[in-house]
Amino acid sequence: MDKTIKVKSQIIRANYDKSVLNKIDLLKKNKELVTIISDFDATITRAYYNNEKIESSFGVVMKGKKDCLEFHKDIISLQEKYIPIQLSTSIGDDIKSENMREWTLKTFEVFLNHKVTKSDIQKVIDENFLQVRDYFTDFLYLIETYKIPFLIVSAGFGDVVKSFMDIHLNEKISAQIISNFGIFNENDEFSGVDGYVIHPFNKHHIVKIEKDKNKIPYAIIIGDNISDINVGVDNLDNTLTIGFFNIKKQNPNYLELRKKFYDAFDIVIEDDGTFETVIDLLNLIYG
Repeated sequence: MDKTIKVKSQIIRANYDKSVLNKIDLLKKNKELVTIISDFDATITRAYYNNEKIESSFGVVMKGKKDCLEFHKDIISLQEKYIPIQLSTSIGDDIKSENMREWTLKTFEVFLNHKVTKSDIQKVIDENFLQVRDYFTDFLYLIETYKIPFLIVSAGFGDVVKSFMDIHLNEKISAQIISNFGIFNENDEFSGVDGYVIHPFNKHHIVKIEKDKNKIPYAIIIGDNISDINVGVDNLDNTLTIGFFNIKKQNPNYLELRKKFYDAFDIVIEDDGTFETVIDLLNLIYG
């Protein structure tokens, strides 16, 4: 049975209130060693705005190339094929992993074929096609105040992620970003991938490679996929996991997906919620 713990902003549902409180106590005792690790798409950004789905950092590039209908057609075709696989409750993680890698590579092929440019990316940022969750700015203020290391691990398009985050970060608030960054030619056209190809099911492996010389002993992980829960950490006993459950009730697998989500995450925030809960938890640990 689900139980609850109470923080300032609201009642937060958790699988085991005692277990969660024990983790909070452990992080309080070792707060100088804690790293916050966050996903980007539908975690830092909202999943919906005015009841419309917000595109991922890959899909939102369509807004920057709004006059290129073939580009839109190709991106939407990939989404229609691979999103059901990602959300399936009957397909195993090994098969999902293969398909997520394939989806990422094919998306980059579309970028290459349609000559996505840096200016296309800048249009997305300038016209605010991505919406940050409410209270995210306050969350960043606490990162600055408490001097918490902040790592963003995104299986999205790193150039969009970085451009978006540059608006919200300053010289006092820094974040390391591990994501799929593009290589651009002399005409500022996308020409390839710089480094590893990252998808939801290999994020843990990539972060372990990147952070091998700087282990993460204690962490707060924030994500919207079950595959986010062990990114960059080896010991979940030392990790508080917070999940944004963004699936709509109209999804035929809603109840099954919701149960799996609650089984996986320590704390679950539903209904495309805000960062207010995360802020309250940080104040419990650092205040």
